[in-house]
Amino acid sequence: MKNYNTKFKPTLEESEIQYRINWFIVLRWLAILGVIGAVIFSTQILGIKLPITQLSLTILLLILCNTIFLLYSKFFSQKRIGSIGIKTSIRFADIQIIADLFILALLIHFSGGVENPFSFYFIFHMVIASILLSLKSAYYQATLAAFLFSSIIFLEYFQIIPHYRLERFMLAPLYDNIYYCLGNFFVFTTTMYFTIYMATSITIRLRKRQREIVALKDELEQRNIELQETQANLIQAEKMTSLGQIAAGVAHEINNPLTGVLVYTKLLLKNIGDKKINETIFEERLRTMEKEIGRSSRIIKNLLDFSRQATSQPRVCDLMKKIDDALNILKNQAKLNNINIIKEFDSIPQVFADPDQIQQVFVNVILNAIQSMPNSGTLTVKTKYKDDEDKVEIAFIDTGYGIKKEDLSKLFTPFFTTKGKDKG
Repeated sequence: MKNYNTKFKPTLEESEIQYRINWFIVLRWLAILGVIGAVIFSTQILGIKLPITQLSLTILLLILCNTIFLLYSKFFSQKRIGSIGIKTSIRFADIQIIADLFILALLIHFSGGVENPFSFYFIFHMVIASILLSLKSAYYQATLAAFLFSSIIFLEYFQIIPHYRLERFMLAPLYDNIYYCLGNFFVFTTTMYFTIYMATSITIRLRKRQREIVALKDELEQRNIELQETQANLIQAEKMTSLGQIAAGVAHEINNPLTGVLVYTKLLLKNIGDKKINETIFEERLRTMEKEIGRSSRIIKNLLDFSRQATSQPRVCDLMKKIDDALNILKNQAKLNNINIIKEFDSIPQVFADPDQIQQVFVNVILNAIQSMPNSGTLTVKTKYKDDEDKVEIAFIDTGYGIKKEDLSKLFTPFFTTKGKDKG
């Protein structure tokens, strides 16, 4: 039976994207600390003059954006529904990278522009875009980065916006050198696109491999479910076969109390017809009938308990009781085969196991022993606790014909049998 769970669970791809977005937000907090540290180090240690007001406002803008991203990420992770989650996650990552590129462009502008050696930090966002976004979106981000950097270069070159020179760091200004600007723009742009190309090539292969692994995992899980269902059906079929083997003994056992009930019923009807009713005898016969019916009911209940198909539920159970239950189910089969059952039980502790399945094991073993002694014999059941090894030992010893030497190696092979198809 298939289990359909209507509660939404994020896919592996969606969970991974959400994890990387959260990781991206954490990295941004570290970047904020790094920018603050770099500004303090540059101004206080190196003595470089920087526009502190503009840089401080830009850093505050970055802090505000990351706070909004963090709050939205938490809200989004709780409210996402079905396949919308992946698209929304990618769009969210896209927006974050765009915001970062604009803020990074402002930081570069306020700290030297084309002369700032940290301008190539745009590469980090290209790598992140390659990991989180599609190939097309990643190239869009590279184009945006190239546009923003070129805007800084040429707007400063044509003095449309002011240039903030890194005094004491650059011996001579370079922002007004057209060859330096063009060369820097060319190197920057090609580096951005080449980074996207390399990173996306690797990412695409990894994503393809990941999808193949996920597909194999899903297929293995499905095969495992089918195998478990098949195994459960085979176990149940074996149980039904065993039930058929003990049916003769059970029928004989149930027939005795039913015969007694039938006899007493006829006697009571005769007494009622003859109007010779002794209340004491009447009550005694009713109690006898009740006892015999109860005995039949217990036999049927044991059979139903044994035959039902149940899921595995391991718990603390009494092995000696399970052995007794198995012997009670098969005692009439043993009686029909003239088999004497000897119990040599030592005190043993309770164990952690599935009571129904362990009882089925005992029934199968005892039934095998009975079938190996078709005319007569003795079955001895022993229990022993090995204190030094903390183990429970259970032995079933019969006087039957035993197991052939060539079959010993197959003893623990699932569903192996030397019996006919109607013998279990």
